[in-house]
Amino acid sequence: MDVTLENETMSPKSFFHVLRVALVAFLLTYGAEAAVYSGGVGIEPNPYRIGNAADWATLAYTPGDWDKYFILINDIDFGGAAVTPVGTHDQPFAGALDGDGHVLRNSRILWPDTNYIGLFCALGDGGAISDLAIEEFEVAGYSFVGGLVGQNNGGDIVSCTFTGMVSGNSAFVGGLVGDNREGTVISCYAAGTVAGNSPTFSCGNVGGLVGGNSGDISFCDAEVVFSGNINYVGGLVGQCWTGAITHCQSTGTFSEDVPIIGGLVGTSTYSEITSCHITGPVVGYSVVGGLLGEDLGSEISLCYVTGTVSGNSVEVGGLIGSSNGSIITSCYATGPVIGTSRVGGLVGSASNGTMSSCYAAGTVTGTFYVGGLAGSCGYNETITSCYATGTVTGADYSVGGLVGYLDRGSVSNCYAAGTVTGDDYAVGGLVGRVNGGAVSYCHAGGAVTGDYYVGGLAGYGDLETEVTSCYARGSVGGGTNIGGLVGHLQNGSVSSCYATGAVSGTASTGGLVGTSYGTVTSSYWNRTTTGQETSVGGEGRTTKAMTYPHGANTYVGWAFDTIWTEDRNYDMNDGYPYLLGTPPVPPHPADLDTNFRVGMSEAIAYLTGWQQGSNSMAYAIRAAYLWQNGEAYGYNGENDPPLCWILAL
Repeated sequence: MDVTLENETMSPKSFFHVLRVALVAFLLTYGAEAAVYSGGVGIEPNPYRIGNAADWATLAYTPGDWDKYFILINDIDFGGAAVTPVGTHDQPFAGALDGDGHVLRNSRILWPDTNYIGLFCALGDGGAISDLAIEEFEVAGYSFVGGLVGQNNGGDIVSCTFTGMVSGNSAFVGGLVGDNREGTVISCYAAGTVAGNSPTFSCGNVGGLVGGNSGDISFCDAEVVFSGNINYVGGLVGQCWTGAITHCQSTGTFSEDVPIIGGLVGTSTYSEITSCHITGPVVGYSVVGGLLGEDLGSEISLCYVTGTVSGNSVEVGGLIGSSNGSIITSCYATGPVIGTSRVGGLVGSASNGTMSSCYAAGTVTGTFYVGGLAGSCGYNETITSCYATGTVTGADYSVGGLVGYLDRGSVSNCYAAGTVTGDDYAVGGLVGRVNGGAVSYCHAGGAVTGDYYVGGLAGYGDLETEVTSCYARGSVGGGTNIGGLVGHLQNGSVSSCYATGAVSGTASTGGLVGTSYGTVTSSYWNRTTTGQETSVGGEGRTTKAMTYPHGANTYVGWAFDTIWTEDRNYDMNDGYPYLLGTPPVPPHPADLDTNFRVGMSEAIAYLTGWQQGSNSMAYAIRAAYLWQNGEAYGYNGENDPPLCWILAL
């Protein structure tokens, strides 16, 4: 039955909400007698004791106690009855509640048209909730909705859990907290379902644990199924802006038609994300990342993803779907990555940022702008000391073992080892197409196949592309404009480079460069192993002249002992010179000085990282195995990581 006030009709739910607000205002204005709980006086040494549902109701309806100390002394089962939240947005709970390991169970808070809804509508600065479990709850609100807290404004939430269902109609919906605004969430967990209820528009900033975060979250986990009309979805956090997330993980079940999804965070802006990992699959429509869906200007370090990441559209990455200005350091992804365009083993699309000391090992499949590490790298993106080892397949153009498309960025001290296949043009063992960028101190070893503009290192170089001190050793095959190092150099330069892999094509095929309008200096190809007697640029040599001790007229002017080194024992690169900063096979991540020995200190450091959540257990076990069995190791590319690192014979 509806209630009519001054010619306006209100639903019973809205009427009772107004009634509650009026009651709170009355109590604040005129005071009330001291509330009665199951003991205590509300101070830290002697907190109020909450032992039953009546005590909880007393707390909810006594705003004068919302700055006092409380402790649960029993589990409380509400028997399916609705409970009234504690606090309001205007007067948040600023006291302290110690759950003391007890459980609040079996209740509902269903206010779908109201903002700031949770067991606590709001937690204020100085407020604290700890050691509390909430089970079998259903919580529904409009915006700022959380199973425990609607909005945390500077409070502390420690060792709390929520299991049940949380839903919202607009934005900032989380399994535990709707919006963590400069608050702290530590050692917390959420499980169940988080949903968007509006049939007309998407509910944004939805997270398994926290909807929106501008505070600190650490040592937390969530296992949540997401449903309904939602976007900007993260397994742990929906949106993080100027916040910090450390030592966290999550497992989400996502829908393949939802855009902007991250296994940990949906969207992040100027935040810090450290030592976090995702092991389960992540699926979505577009802008999908194993860790982050999209990022602007954040610092991401010591994070990893091991599960499959897939999207039905653009910008799909093993770690991040789309990044702009991101600083990505010491991160990796090892699972398969599947999408359409801008698909990368680590990052789908990147610009104006850096990637350093990162790697990707999973297979990557897409259409165009597909790369083993990054699908597309735009203006000013810098990649250093990174590698990719997975097979890369693109159904169209700009496909590369490391980067599909490099636009006025730079790649240095990197390598790619996986097989690369493209069905159209600009296919390269390291980079598919370089558009005015710089590639230096890099190498590629995988077989490369495409239609035209196909190269062992780069398929197509344009707009003053610079390729310096690089080599390619994989086979290269295609139709026209095929080169052992570069398929087509529109303009720009190649210097101090070489190629050795077999090269085959129907026309415009060269041992080093297929076709070129640029310059090639002090660069070489092996006439015997490539099967090519000619090249547009470079000088052909025999195997004897190119391997140690190389001919006097080969590698003229090269910087040996600073950039290059000789393979005197033929045990690193079949006698060919290799780059000091980028060994020809990937070292184990524990091998910090890349000397192909895992010493005791390196193994212990990596094991410590595993215990702290920043390193994979399987990789840590392998590091300990290598150290305990002689330290020296080699690499067998036929085995998947970490078993590819084998004891040296």
